Amino acid sequence: MTSKFCLSLLCMLLTLKAGLCQGNKALTKSWIKREIYDLSNNQNADDTAYLRYPFLKKDVYICFNPGWNDNERQWNLSGNQLSIGMSTYTIENLTDSTLTIFIEGFRRIVLDDEKYLNQKAEIPRVVDQLDGEPVYEAIRRTYNSVIKKTYIARSI
Repeated sequence: MTSKFCLSLLCMLLTLKAGLCQGNKALTKSWIKREIYDLSNNQNADDTAYLRYPFLKKDVYICFNPGWNDNERQWNLSGNQLSIGMSTYTIENLTDSTLTIFIEGFRRIVLDDEKYLNQKAEIPRVVDQLDGEPVYEAIRRTYNSVIKKTYIARSI
């Protein structure tokens, strides 16, 4: 009886560990913000800023410029809770190409895998390069219309 219990417990722990590793592996890539929703008033936030989150093994950078990795933070995944620095987000959706995270009553962020975006022909459109990194055309969706604004970062 004891050996069966120990074997069952070991199998459960290994399954749990494998699931957590898969989540960590799925996150370790570069994500680009597509949309931000303000959950305090259920509206699409008027935010056209470029944001890129390259997740490494233990660190993530919060990048506001396509050519630089700045604002380094530690990250940790526990179940569906993603901690980045001092903030903890709930993972709502995680696929090969999309990551949706939110803080209840505050903000929901929809991110797309950078490599996936590079394979799509229509959106986003690469408009320049800066320090070997692509610069994308920012697109803001407002209800049924699409307003396009191009932001190109240039070094001074």
